[in-house]
Amino acid sequence: MDNARTDLMQQIDADFNTYSGASTGFETRIAAEPCQLSDQEIVGCADRYQTIKLFQQHVIEVFRASLQGEIDPAVSEGILGDIIPCFGKAFHLQLPDAAWSTPVFFRTDEAALGQLTEIQCSGSGWDLAQTLYECYQNNPQQFGQPQHFTRPLAENYATALKTHLGADPLVHHLADNASRPHGVRYFLQKARQHGVRYMSYDEEATAKSCNFVRSHDFFSILHHNFYQDRLQRCQNGEVSFDLPPVAVFDSKLIMAWPFWSKTRQYFSDAERALFPFTTVIERDGMEWEDGNRISIDQFASISNNQRNYFVKYAGTDVAVNWGSKAVFSARSMSGNKIRAHMEDVVKDITTGRPWVMQKSVLTNATVPSLCPETGATESVTGNAKWSCFYGPTGHLGLFAMYRNHHKVHGSEETVISIAY
Repeated sequence: MDNARTDLMQQIDADFNTYSGASTGFETRIAAEPCQLSDQEIVGCADRYQTIKLFQQHVIEVFRASLQGEIDPAVSEGILGDIIPCFGKAFHLQLPDAAWSTPVFFRTDEAALGQLTEIQCSGSGWDLAQTLYECYQNNPQQFGQPQHFTRPLAENYATALKTHLGADPLVHHLADNASRPHGVRYFLQKARQHGVRYMSYDEEATAKSCNFVRSHDFFSILHHNFYQDRLQRCQNGEVSFDLPPVAVFDSKLIMAWPFWSKTRQYFSDAERALFPFTTVIERDGMEWEDGNRISIDQFASISNNQRNYFVKYAGTDVAVNWGSKAVFSARSMSGNKIRAHMEDVVKDITTGRPWVMQKSVLTNATVPSLCPETGATESVTGNAKWSCFYGPTGHLGLFAMYRNHHKVHGSEETVISIAY
């Protein structure tokens, strides 16, 4: 048993529990070294920020234009198809211009660097990157000195937020619907060390004084008792929403818009290049990479090796669209099984619930992992996923996950590291 390394794991657990108020510990495995990325790769992540922001701005413009009848109504109907009517078209049409902003902070999921399979606003995982940074910083004999990021993520977030607001941040973070609320609380406490003040923790941050509202989904913004006041103050320039109170950024459907014939013209080649090929699944099939259409039956009839795609629920139902619950590998299914599954998808589509198909991009990697029980280094091979954290000043940090599964997300077997 490597006592120094088991002490390190205990150190991580103690830090996480102390600041989150939890007793769970860190709940995942860590790599024995930082994520190995070149200066050029880190620069590439930073350079992509402007293209992502342009994509988000075009998404807003396309969605509003469709709502207002200026382009095909099917575009906005895809976003609003499974939303309860009171938050549908009429609700969005009455929103003031000030509400139609792009997300302030967000996290990407990238199956290969530069190939975004999702943009999460604001997304989980900020606490994981923060915990690892402090672990690395406190244990230079194991992890060396920082090469890419000289400050932890919470400090970068605090600095970017102050720049965005032009004032001291007074934040209301709606954490109840986060996938890991204790992780949010951990990151919140670390941000407080850098001057961010939070409602329910700091006397300066009251319901009437908060100037920044964070949420993990569109509906949570609407379902708290300060929403109407915040919306009015947003029009007066007194409040900024991290995730704007519009449904569009909760949907995976927008990743298909740069490719879809109804919306392709509104997006540049650079925006298209952000994503693996993604197509809207329609009742009679899909537009394919070669520009032709393919039927559901044709897709189910091709061989597994050619069926290298993920089928993803693309709507805003938070009971379905989080944690890869409704993400399926078409390649892993037999022809009969994928045909039956696609029949269920089409039934969903007829009720207004949107689905997309996205080309599978998998990057296999082998990383050294620390065994939580013994501290020994173990070699772990699996698929990688990189996540970049962005804010109004650009690229704030990066962490990576490795898991022996086609869906890479946090679990007790997942190994994580950060660019340091």
